[in-house]
Amino acid sequence: MTEFADLEDAARPVADFLRGKDDVHVVGQYDADGISATAILVEALERRGKQVSFEILKQLYEEDVDDIASRDHSSVLFVDVGSGQAEALSTTFGVEEVAVVDHHEPETETEFPHFNPHFLDVDGGSQISAAGSAFIVADLMGENGDLVDWALVGATGDIQKEDGVFQGFNERLLEKALDRGLVTEENGLDLYGRTTKPLHRS
Repeated sequence: MTEFADLEDAARPVADFLRGKDDVHVVGQYDADGISATAILVEALERRGKQVSFEILKQLYEEDVDDIASRDHSSVLFVDVGSGQAEALSTTFGVEEVAVVDHHEPETETEFPHFNPHFLDVDGGSQISAAGSAFIVADLMGENGDLVDWALVGATGDIQKEDGVFQGFNERLLEKALDRGLVTEENGLDLYGRTTKPLHRS
């Protein structure tokens, strides 16, 4: 059974990669999880004094990979995207130029730093989001435990609750946020259609 420490060990190569770079361009996906994951890692990098730029894409296509590679970035971090484009990234970037933090089903393992919970048989669709994965990397980079609530925003946006309750490693992240006083737990109404319909129709 995969433990939280196993995820930390798997995330360490990405954290080491980021610590060793002076400037990083972060590419995230255009949804709540991708934006939260991007925010976590941009903040963690800025706290370490790195030069950081970022962009948010709806999808990552091969032409996007080529475009990003053509720019003057010494290193690029793909967040909530990249695992499904691993071959394109491998052929376009050198192993010291690119890293990925993702939770979608991976295309293949890579020589470049690539953190994905699926490599440890952890379901990235229900147990941990891209933002949760990004938080693990950020926490390894320094004192970034206060960013854990952003990981919960990402998991919520990716609809990773079952009957209104976080599962798996998301539950562990919730415990961390509660311990820090960053979130509170309250009982609320579980309305039918609350995620798809206006409130007055739920």
